[in-house]
Amino acid sequence: MQTPSDMYLMDLIGCLEPREHTNGSMVRHLRSTGALTTDAAAEAMLAVDRADYLGHADPQLNYSDMPIKLGVVHLSAPSIYASALEALQVVPGCSFLHVGSGTGYFSTIVAKLAGPHTVNHGVEQNGELIERARTLAARRTDAHNLEFFHANAMQLHIEPESCAAADGGQQPPAERRADDEDDDDACCMKYDRIYVAAAALPEHRRFFKLLRQGGVLVGPFEAVARDGRLAGHQSLVRVVRTGADTFVETRLQPVQFAPLRQPSSAELAAMPRLALAPLVWCPHRHGRFPPKFRAAVRHLLWLASVDACHLSRLPRELLLRTIAQIPFYAFEAAPAHGGGPSTSALHAHAVHLVAHGRADGGRHDGGRHDGGRHDGGRHD
Repeated sequence: MQTPSDMYLMDLIGCLEPREHTNGSMVRHLRSTGALTTDAAAEAMLAVDRADYLGHADPQLNYSDMPIKLGVVHLSAPSIYASALEALQVVPGCSFLHVGSGTGYFSTIVAKLAGPHTVNHGVEQNGELIERARTLAARRTDAHNLEFFHANAMQLHIEPESCAAADGGQQPPAERRADDEDDDDACCMKYDRIYVAAAALPEHRRFFKLLRQGGVLVGPFEAVARDGRLAGHQSLVRVVRTGADTFVETRLQPVQFAPLRQPSSAELAAMPRLALAPLVWCPHRHGRFPPKFRAAVRHLLWLASVDACHLSRLPRELLLRTIAQIPFYAFEAAPAHGGGPSTSALHAHAVHLVAHGRADGGRHDGGRHDGGRHDGGRHD
């Protein structure tokens, strides 16, 4: 039974929010309140209907600016998603990781901004939500690159000594996915953008290391007092990676999120490590790769068709296998910095990799050659 105070509160909410209850009215409300400030972000939220990810029949509930928990489904208030989206500053080609991806609502919104030619990963510990997220993504024609992994975020194998990046750049592609067991030293790829969807503790700052240099992480973090204890409140924080071990943090607004589930030491020891690798190229995945990568592959295959070119003497199987060892971001600068190497330099680099591939079909070293270190887009 509603009390008079409950009825007054609902009347107040009704005055503050639009009478029409649609995804469009929700987005217009977010624009009017300043939560959404850019056309691109507004269009992305407009293209992904919040109701589809709640599965509830009440339109007022679906589109109200409030957090909703229905069984295992938990969505933040639309204004929080809007603030996070604006803070992330997603641009086309950004790779994205969603920690606590739920039904995939925010991952799908980000996909509208990042485009199809990049990586979009979600990690979620609830198996029911993973299946729902995969089903919803499969129904869309613009979400084919979304991938959701069933795991606790603490399973992410971030930076072992053998593959720690000195400059925070993109790692060479690990030759395994979440279910592979043959490479215990594989570590996660680095991302341009990361969103953490539950309240993070100080030990979750390890997620910062998953950023590429210039990358941005946004999420709720528990405040820490000077004595090192939790201060009892949370803030939505924006983190920019500026160097190998340097990060600039900005508090955006106070928030209140449910905490990330922290497994016990015994639970964590029993969990398999999760190394999220970038896509490995093959002809069937060609369309999911960045434009410059695809252009370089087209150029290489054309060269291989010219009798006068030395590449034409390579077996096609070896050529394709060697192309697959070129890192996903080999021809892209981090989107945060813009720009990339010249087209001629890209093609020369790709030709060098293929021409020096091991004739025995062995594993290429992911970008190292002539004693130099591949740095995710630049070469000397």
